[in-house]
Amino acid sequence: MTENEQGIFFVENNTNQSYVQNPFTITESSSFVYGLVVGSQDDFNMMYSLTLTQKVVPEPFRSNSRICVFLIGAKAAADPMILPVSFNGGTNCTWKSVVLKGENFWVE
Repeated sequence: MTENEQGIFFVENNTNQSYVQNPFTITESSSFVYGLVVGSQDDFNMMYSLTLTQKVVPEPFRSNSRICVFLIGAKAAADPMILPVSFNGGTNCTWKSVVLKGENFWVE
């Protein structure tokens, strides 16, 4: 979402410093770990989005998938500003900071 940043890319499992493959799959027993690498010329004047969609067998005339979109920014290192947006009724989009790790995101 930010065009002016120079060296931003996402890291899968903190080992493969390349763009994260999109889409990726998570389950209750298999999470997905990613990190954000900020270059020396970049600052925290940036934002990105994370969309989580529950895969379900679609009904022909309505959407019954639960969808969460998280708009993610930061005021500074370890100071996140996250706006969760839910779609389809009873969807609960949640996030929580984890000390020395980052943030966890989930759909309920």
